[in-house]
Amino acid sequence: MDDAYSTQLTAGESIEASGLEQLMALKAGDAFLVADGWGDMKGGADGLFAGDTRVLSRWTMTVGLLKPSRLSSGVSQDNVFFSCHTTNRPLPPMGGRSAPAGVMHIERRRFLWDRRMFERIQMVNHGVEDILLPLAFDFGADFADIFQVRG
Repeated sequence: MDDAYSTQLTAGESIEASGLEQLMALKAGDAFLVADGWGDMKGGADGLFAGDTRVLSRWTMTVGLLKPSRLSSGVSQDNVFFSCHTTNRPLPPMGGRSAPAGVMHIERRRFLWDRRMFERIQMVNHGVEDILLPLAFDFGADFADIFQVRG
């Protein structure tokens, strides 16, 4: 793979471990959003922009303080809807029970409308026991001008 758009991973290396992240973009009117393949925005060149201003610079989701394992993600052909399917990593015991890897299916669905981001998160437990699942969001807004963000 010698072209400028291809990257070769060594045996056993994942996209996540290599630092190569797929970016996705949503667009609605004069608002657009750039995030990684998990739907997270980390405050770099990504974020939610309305007009020429970044109104949301950080939006990340963790499960038990860990980024979930991504199963699949994608954007609709018209760049209006985003969906991501993930599962949990092994979680330590909480309330007397631990959660083994892969028992929780977590789906994120997102769209933009009227300069706002809407997100729906659905979680399904495929295990045989109830589990406590600590879900956390980190978010922030810097209201940076798009030209400051782009550099």
